[in-house]
Amino acid sequence: MARLRESLPEDIIRFMGRSRRKPGSEYEDRRHSEYGRSRGREKGGAGTVLVIVAVILLMLLGAFLYLRKDAAFADYLKLPFLTAPETEPETRTAQNLNGSPEGLTDTFPEGEYIDAGSDSEYRDETETAEAQVITVAVPAKETETETQTEEEALPPPKYAENENTKLIDRHSDYVISLTFAGDILFDEHYSVMASAISRTGGNPTVESMFDEDMLSLMRGSDVFMVNNEFPYSEGGKPLAGKKYTFRANPKYAALLNDMGADIVALANNHLYDHGEEAFLDTLATLQGVGVPYVGAGKDLNEAAAPFYFTTGDIKIGFVAATQIERMGNPDTKGATETTPGVFRCLDYNKLCEVISGMRNECDFIVAYLHWGTESTVNVDDWQKKLATAVRDAGADLIIGDHPHVLQGISALDPLTEGSSKVPCIYSLGNYLFNSNSQDTCLVTAYIDPKTAKLISFRFIPARQEGCRTHILKGTEKERVLKHMRSISKAEIDEDGFVNLR
Repeated sequence: MARLRESLPEDIIRFMGRSRRKPGSEYEDRRHSEYGRSRGREKGGAGTVLVIVAVILLMLLGAFLYLRKDAAFADYLKLPFLTAPETEPETRTAQNLNGSPEGLTDTFPEGEYIDAGSDSEYRDETETAEAQVITVAVPAKETETETQTEEEALPPPKYAENENTKLIDRHSDYVISLTFAGDILFDEHYSVMASAISRTGGNPTVESMFDEDMLSLMRGSDVFMVNNEFPYSEGGKPLAGKKYTFRANPKYAALLNDMGADIVALANNHLYDHGEEAFLDTLATLQGVGVPYVGAGKDLNEAAAPFYFTTGDIKIGFVAATQIERMGNPDTKGATETTPGVFRCLDYNKLCEVISGMRNECDFIVAYLHWGTESTVNVDDWQKKLATAVRDAGADLIIGDHPHVLQGISALDPLTEGSSKVPCIYSLGNYLFNSNSQDTCLVTAYIDPKTAKLISFRFIPARQEGCRTHILKGTEKERVLKHMRSISKAEIDEDGFVNLR
């Protein structure tokens, strides 16, 4: 009513005794002038009567409108308090469900997604990841006969689960997280597993191999992938003339589930260490524990086949291949049309053909490649050429391993203008492989669950030491990040995020 009052003549306002004019104003000066006093006397009682009538009418009109709560007229008058509510408020809590390890909360650049542990939210970097209460207006409830159940109201998923597609049980509504690690070895005749067996009295656990922070990141990712650099079998014979031949008891395959592995790469130069029998045992063992694999199979068709993860309307494809053993008759047999083996990509035309075909099947493509030269940070020409070819074929993310040490990161220019650059880490290094004390890592890609676009890519420093692997913090974390910046062709910030612009 304040706006209506301000629009009335000043005489009426003066009569009502509600003037808010400041002393010294034009009206105040005039009120105390002779002109003002004589004008008031001339008006006399007639003005008073008119004022009283006008005030009464305005009061009646206001009461009428308030009782009717006429929304249209109230909006016209810009009086929101007269508008009738059309919705019921519902209080919901947005909450960080599972915090990241200390020093690893994901602080994204301003305006990008933040993944505070397992539950993420799009917010400015000045906001916190604490639980907050959000009031959301929802439509007033209808009668029971008009309402649908939540299950009936949801549209059917675009992609169904089948033998080569698995549904993701996402940890966040805001991002899809894909995490990768390098080489692991569960052969009890080598130091890593022997040490774990000794520490646990004969029953090795992942807790004896990784620290709590590391396990939290592995298990907290929507998809976690490692390179399984050995066969699972109690049969077969070691290849003659090969210096290192690995083989793990099939019972240790269950450790993959314990550590949070959702898929493993088998395209490497040790899967065939005990011949075809142990190779085929490996495929059967992984199927038995429910861990999907890529990069190996009973024939070339199976070895080259991608595996997919899907959530909502987004489908993510994984493919693995090896470029190692660059000779015509390698120890690790390549799969053929009729014989088992790994997916070899020394000639990368077949790999590029597979990736190109995946573009019609999924929204985001990961290529996990076994390549490079052992024990050097230098990226060789084979890697550079293959990375470019794989990018051109349509890969959105390139993950590499085999050199057993960390190699640099490149942010390859995207094929589509306006898209994020394609991250390529040439080597993840050993993850849990031998007794050496050396730097390693996890890397995580964050994907938009609505557009399937890459939001960010993060390098997380870690260290393999004493036959265990742990996350690095403080000065040690910064030391490894500094090293990675020196060997990379990409900008890496203090939290390990790679600039993809």
